[in-house]
Amino acid sequence: MGLAKNAKGTVLLQSAVVSAILLVVCVGLLGLTRYEHSRQYNRIHWSEAYYAAEVALLEGVQKIADVPATQTVQSIYGTYTASSLPNTPDGDVKEVTFTIGPDPQNVPTYHLVTATANVNGKRRTLQARVQYRPPSQVFNHEYFLNNWGWWWGSSITGNGDNRSNWDFDFKDKPTVNGHIYAAAQIESNLVPVNPFASPPFKGWAGSDPLTYCHVGTERVKMPNLKDLTYYIQKANGTIKQGNTVIVNKTFGFSGTKTGVYLKGTSTNPIQISGTVVVNGDVILDGVITGTGTVYAGGNIYIAGNLDYKNGPTWSLPPNHASMTPAQRQAWYDSWVDQQFAA
Repeated sequence: MGLAKNAKGTVLLQSAVVSAILLVVCVGLLGLTRYEHSRQYNRIHWSEAYYAAEVALLEGVQKIADVPATQTVQSIYGTYTASSLPNTPDGDVKEVTFTIGPDPQNVPTYHLVTATANVNGKRRTLQARVQYRPPSQVFNHEYFLNNWGWWWGSSITGNGDNRSNWDFDFKDKPTVNGHIYAAAQIESNLVPVNPFASPPFKGWAGSDPLTYCHVGTERVKMPNLKDLTYYIQKANGTIKQGNTVIVNKTFGFSGTKTGVYLKGTSTNPIQISGTVVVNGDVILDGVITGTGTVYAGGNIYIAGNLDYKNGPTWSLPPNHASMTPAQRQAWYDSWVDQQFAA
C-alpha cells in the first residue's frame, strides 16, 4: 500500500511538472504568435505607409508637370492634404500630405516634393527633386547632329559629350574631352574605328576609347519643326541688339521677310533671351550673348566665326591625365551644375 501511494504521488508530481511545462510552452507560443502577428501587421502598415506616401509624391510631381508655361511653379507651392489626391485613401491611412517647395540646391528649374503618410502609427516620408519641363536630351551635348557627325580638323576641340543620330566621322586628330555617341558607327574617313588601335582623335576619348566611345546607341528624338504651332505657343523671348528688338517671340509669319540675318560685335552683340521662333532661315555671325533657344522653320547658318560674349569658361581639371573616367565625369557634371546655377 505504501509503495502504491508513493507511486501515485510521483505520477501526480510528474503530471504537475509536465502540465506546468506545457503551460509555460503554450503561453510562450501564444506570446510568440501574438508578437509575430503584431510584427507582420507592423510590416504591412510600414509598407502601406510607403505606398500611400508614394501616391502623394506622384501627385505632387503631376501638379508640377501640369503647370502651364505661362504660369510659374512657385504659384502652386504649399502643403496639400488627402483631399487633393485623385482617390480617397484607405481607412488605415490616418494622414497623408505632400508639400511642393523650392529646390534645396537653389537650381531655378528644380523643385522639391515631400510626401508623408501615417498608417496606424507607421510614418513614411519620401522626397523628390523635380525638374519642370526638362529640356530635350539634345541639349545634354555640346555637339549634336541629327544625321552624320563630321569632325575633320586638328584645330577642333570639343569639351563635353557629343552625339550623332547616324555615323560620327573623325579625321586629323581633333580633341574630344567627353563621350562620343553614334547611333551607327564611329568612323575615320568612313572606316569604323578600332578602339584597340590608335584612335583618330585626342583628348579624353583618345586616351580611353573603350570608355568614351559608344556605337549603336539609341537615337535621340529631335524637336519636330515641321509644324511650328507648339513652339509658337511657347515662345516668350526676344532677340535684341542694343535697345533694338529684332525678334519679339516670333518672326516671319507675316509680311514678306521670313528669315533674319544677325551680326553682332563685341561692343554690340546679338542678345538672345528666352524662346523665339523664326519662320524661315536664321544666319548668325559675329558675337552673341544671352540664354535662350532659337527654333527655325528653315535652316540656322553660322557665317564665318561665331563667338559667345561672357560665355562659360572651360578649363581641364587639375591632374586630369591621371583621373579615372568616372572622376572626370563627376568633375564635368559639377562644372555644368555650377554654370547653370550661375
